Amino acid sequence: IGLIAGYAVAGLAGMVSLGGVTKAAWFQVPTVMPYGFEFSLGAVIGVTLVSVVSAIETVGDASATTKAGAGRDASDEEIAGATYADGLGTAVAAVFGGLPNTSFSQNVGIVGMTGIMSRHVVTIAGIILIICGIASLHVDRADVPLQVTRLPERALAVRALVFALLHVVASSSGL
Repeated sequence: IGLIAGYAVAGLAGMVSLGGVTKAAWFQVPTVMPYGFEFSLGAVIGVTLVSVVSAIETVGDASATTKAGAGRDASDEEIAGATYADGLGTAVAAVFGGLPNTSFSQNVGIVGMTGIMSRHVVTIAGIILIICGIASLHVDRADVPLQVTRLPERALAVRALVFALLHVVASSSGL
């Protein structure tokens, strides 16, 4: 809601330019290896360290999500599955020039607040994100889906403010 409101205010103030968006294609198939392939020992060491940290975060997030949603400790199979899925997602993202993936600790809070811990919800969200990625509006071949970078700073600030206010309301009302 905050992002839409901020974007509308910025548009009314003349701070939004949609010139490149109108020329962009609605659907674009992702490019395989858009930056080519190069082996660099320094990059391998750096990415390996980041991957180890990401795996540790995934173990913690899977454990906390299971505790918040099901009231029990995560099994070894669940932790292994979460870690494998995180690694597979990162590998697939790399093939298409994307950044490494990681589990997000925010999901623990969402599961804790809603009590919903369903793979069907995650599957539907994933399908929506894939559609958004394929149907993203690319401007000047910029690889940033839905032109988030074209949002004025004030639109993002309004979004952050609304989110913070809603968080305070949710916390104080016991939601």
